Amino acid sequence: MLLNTYNTIILDFIERMVNDGYSESRISRIKVQMNKLLKYLLDNNTNSLNEEIIADFVKETYNFDYYNPINNNQLDKIKYLKNLLEFKATGNYLKKHANIIISNDKFCDVYREYENYLNTKDIKPITKKCKLIKTKLFLNSLTKINDISQLEKIHCYDFINNLDYSLRYKEELTYEVRRIVNWLYDTKRINFNGSCLFPRIVGQSRSNLISYYNNDEIENLLNCVDINTSIGKRDYLILTLLIYLGLRISDVIDLKLSDINWNLNTINIVQQKTQNTLTLPLIDEVKYPLLDYLKNVKKDMNDNYIFTTNYAPKGKYHSKSFGVMVTKYLDKANIDYSNKHHGTHSLRHSLASNLLKDNTPITTISSVLGHSTIKTTQKYLTIDVNNLK
Repeated sequence: MLLNTYNTIILDFIERMVNDGYSESRISRIKVQMNKLLKYLLDNNTNSLNEEIIADFVKETYNFDYYNPINNNQLDKIKYLKNLLEFKATGNYLKKHANIIISNDKFCDVYREYENYLNTKDIKPITKKCKLIKTKLFLNSLTKINDISQLEKIHCYDFINNLDYSLRYKEELTYEVRRIVNWLYDTKRINFNGSCLFPRIVGQSRSNLISYYNNDEIENLLNCVDINTSIGKRDYLILTLLIYLGLRISDVIDLKLSDINWNLNTINIVQQKTQNTLTLPLIDEVKYPLLDYLKNVKKDMNDNYIFTTNYAPKGKYHSKSFGVMVTKYLDKANIDYSNKHHGTHSLRHSLASNLLKDNTPITTISSVLGHSTIKTTQKYLTIDVNNLK
């Protein structure tokens, strides 16, 4: 009977959450919910476990719409049900789901069907999550219509033009609206497609003046970190990896113990963005903070990842966490970042710009940053005014 299979999946799911470090009280609450789900499947003689079944279970058990939760209590009730479906499909699950809700009930069915459509695509869970966030933002903007069949081009243009986001994110939203509109057209809900709506989307080019911080500012930034605390030791190590090696934050949070060659004093990684191999020297400015962190902070040396959360679910950090961290220390150091980028990538820019000012050959800078071509590096570098003169 398939019910036994789903019982096994639920047991494996709970075991995974135990291994991920969830508290006993949380695990207990999850078990209660999963037992209710199994009872529902048994009582209804249901041999399926999909989102539609879960939605029916939520409606009957908790009396609210699974697809349109309206408060944190409802969001909490469906969180682990979503995790269960993700675990069943992929063997993994997202730590968090977007808390944006659909404000117009009449678009809930459209959202659900579009989500099911995305489920048929070979895309990563995090990519699907980002697409659905944009979908909710778009649907919530359609306050002037009561049915999706009433959608007109002007509604889409108004959504994009009234956004209070960066130009880069507006560009991403424009692409996603075009995809949504194409799906609506293909499913015969509207009579115009996305290519007609946005025949050409003009990308936002980078500013010629790249944000960067000079060597004195970088030194002040590092001096503001309290390395006598566990958090300080972690932050200091991450900052040194960004500042001295110019690593992308995605490569920092993916860094493993096996990437460190202590005999040769090198760090060897496969870059997340390009999938190209990069070997960098393990210089003292990074080596000693790394040793300090491994000796005094990292608790589980059997975990190959260097940076892991101490809260459930245990795993790698989210990159956005460290963008906030950099800004915190810039504030602490009284460094003016007005009209500048002030996240982790600005430190990568700073390394490139400061190396250029020290007359480092551009080929060397390109190698340090792990760029495939020098042309990419040239876009990265701040204009060297002195050499121009």
